[in-house]
This record gives sequence, C-alpha cells and structure tokens, in this order.
Amino acid sequence: MGKILVFFLFVLISFDSTNSSLPPFFKRFHIQIVNQLEFHKKLRIQCASGSFHESRLPTLYLNTSESILINFNIIPYVPFWCTLRQGPNYIHKVYFEAFFPSRKFIDGTCNGMHPNVCMWVAKERAIYVLHDHVLRERKP
Repeated sequence: MGKILVFFLFVLISFDSTNSSLPPFFKRFHIQIVNQLEFHKKLRIQCASGSFHESRLPTLYLNTSESILINFNIIPYVPFWCTLRQGPNYIHKVYFEAFFPSRKFIDGTCNGMHPNVCMWVAKERAIYVLHDHVLRERKP
C-alpha cells in the first residue's frame, strides 16, 4: 500500500511540475533533427533512450533539407541519445545527448516546454541546437 501511495504522490508532483523547477515528467516532448549537410549528403540517425540504450529506435536516413520529428514521453532520469553519421560512407559521426529530463536542459538547451521541441541541425562542421531562434554549436 505504501508503494502505491508513493507512486500517486510522484504522479501528482509531476503534473504540477510545469510551473516549478522540476522537469515536467510524463509530458510529451519532441526532438527534431534536420539535415543541412552540403553536396546532397544523406544523414544516418540512430537514437536510443535510457542509460544503457534499453529502447532503440530504428535507423533512419534523411536527405539534404529533410527533417524528422521524434515524439516521446519525458521519464525521470531517462536520457535520449543520438548518433548522426554523415554520408555517403558514414565514417564521420557525432554521438550526443539529444535530451535529458531536467528543467535546466529543457530551458537552457532547448526552447522550454512551449513549443516542447528540441531542434538539432546537422551541418558540415558540427551539430547545432536551435535556442531562441539562434543556432548554437553543441559540443558532444
């Protein structure tokens, strides 16, 4: 009975967390990945969630100027990782934390819960995150 009470208390706190310093657990969030590589290079995307990549998404390929929107629920302490590989031989890659369920990451790296999208842009030199309408280089 105590475990059930603790669970419901946690759920109630998470519903109220949208205006607090806690991350908004169990809310929908989105990661958008955009391919802005030059010379019509494809972008291979492999993403997974969890500390040990318990949940892997299928491998995706984007043509130049295409984007993908990945939807998920925010789960406490469960990060979201992605590996982007530059075509045509897919040797050059970057591995980075695309999402971490903390208010600091959501507000500081992404653009907050409204519009609840963290946009990552792949270019020749680096991966960038869009924050306040400005592309910022993200060091993995």
